Amino acid sequence: LRLRKDRDLLHHVDELILTHGGRGSEFLSSGERIRQSALPADRVVNTTGAGDAFRGGFYAAAWRGLGPADQLLWGAAAASFAVEAQGGLAGAPGLSRLRARIKNRADGSRTTRAVQ
Repeated sequence: LRLRKDRDLLHHVDELILTHGGRGSEFLSSGERIRQSALPADRVVNTTGAGDAFRGGFYAAAWRGLGPADQLLWGAAAASFAVEAQGGLAGAPGLSRLRARIKNRADGSRTTRAVQ
């Protein structure tokens, strides 16, 4: 594949998720682009496993039928827990803690939507 831009991959897939570490994440499709900033962690101990945690939160939201903006938000929340502990699984939250973090910190996060 010869790709010059992220969007070039959309010629081969319907949707694309990009993660940018502490700078957040994006959802791309042929019709929209959604950006989600990272949610703040209480403290950053180790970033190992943050991407895996993001995907776990993302897929948990997708499994519940939530849309792409919420999927990114759940992923950001899960990743914010992962960086607070040494090793990825040590900081894994339960569903109630994940929802509480979303409720308490989502106001400080930014989700932007643009139709392509």
